Amino acid sequence: MSHAPSTVTLWFAVLAGPSAWVLQLYVGAYLTDVYCRRGAGDSTGEIFGLANTSFVTVLTALTAAVALAALIVSVVAYRRLKVSDPSTGGRAFWMARIGVLDSALFGFLILFMFVASARLSECTPSL
Repeated sequence: MSHAPSTVTLWFAVLAGPSAWVLQLYVGAYLTDVYCRRGAGDSTGEIFGLANTSFVTVLTALTAAVALAALIVSVVAYRRLKVSDPSTGGRAFWMARIGVLDSALFGFLILFMFVASARLSECTPSL
């Protein structure tokens, strides 16, 4: 007998991938900006004791792991709910389906942003 996923599980499936991407995008960009300003002065130019490229790699690994976890949770929930969805109007099934789609999408975005940031030079003005 399979149990239906909880509401918390379904919300994790839907929101974890986009949240991880936002974390990578904004925290990574903000801290890289801080790194570049500090590196020009008398500071070591490190973020939490790591060089900028190392920090971006660790941040990407963590956010990609969250997106992957959300994808796995979504797929498991989707398979369980495909057979039987006890929720009103099939809400749980649709949340699981959206979780699969957005976790995969934002997981790819996290990896693509990492590839792009690895190819760009650090602390170079855009103009």
